Amino acid sequence: MKNLMKCLTAMSVCFASCQQGNLVNPDDSSLPSSHNMREAAMPTTPKFYQLVKHGGSTLTYSPDGLLEKVTFENESRSNFPTYKVYTYNANSIVSKKYSNNKLEEVITYLLDPNTGNCYESQHKAYSVSGQIQTKAKESTYAYFYNIKGQLMMRENKHNPKDYTLLNYDTVWNLINVTTYGDAGNGAAKVVAESNLSYNQPTGDPLLLNLLPINCEVANLPDAYLRIFGKPTKYLVKMITEKGALGGRYFSYSMNADGYPTARQMYNLSGGDLTQTVNYDYLVTNIGLSL
Repeated sequence: MKNLMKCLTAMSVCFASCQQGNLVNPDDSSLPSSHNMREAAMPTTPKFYQLVKHGGSTLTYSPDGLLEKVTFENESRSNFPTYKVYTYNANSIVSKKYSNNKLEEVITYLLDPNTGNCYESQHKAYSVSGQIQTKAKESTYAYFYNIKGQLMMRENKHNPKDYTLLNYDTVWNLINVTTYGDAGNGAAKVVAESNLSYNQPTGDPLLLNLLPINCEVANLPDAYLRIFGKPTKYLVKMITEKGALGGRYFSYSMNADGYPTARQMYNLSGGDLTQTVNYDYLVTNIGLSL
């Protein structure tokens, strides 16, 4: 037993000596540095994008990243800007729109606590005559979603003939929006219908939709609140309206991270450029500390 213990002790000393003879060189470039570890964990620095400019609209955010105010430069009809402000509660959002320094509209969005989707919006519109402001109209809309969490229907709870249906293809892209109104004879009639396509006529590839903007033809009360279900995966390339001649198609200027910086709109019939909308972002690098 003594001989065995001596042998094991000798082996341990020998192993320790070998380890000491091959000490780690902190300057050895083949060893993982904190920089190399960061690059291995995140080969490219992740970025957080906030849309701050959309054409004539300017968006501002609270310190915790919630949309706080939208100023509509194109809607301003006086020295006072037209703007919308947002307040947030546990399961609701309230937006107030001001025009000419007067309250124009208040919308309360009720949110599903499990999904964050809006299931009801309560609207109050105001009118101003001289210095007297009166509440002109009230309405309430209900929202319904499919199994993928995408908006399927928006319905006026006080007038069931006033509703919008949204239809999707087999890969869940929004392809049709149809809005109905009261025909006056007890039935509903189509008042607007739009078809959407994601393959551009020129054969450009599909573009991922990273824009935090709601579909422009979906008949939604707010363009920027992301509370109306899961958005379509790709950027829309063409929109045609039933009963209207031609249509419009879009091309996009993209940055290196896949975000659009501009959208060009063309007439489908003649191919004329009719509008260019620019997008600006506040970009924050999300670092990893090691």
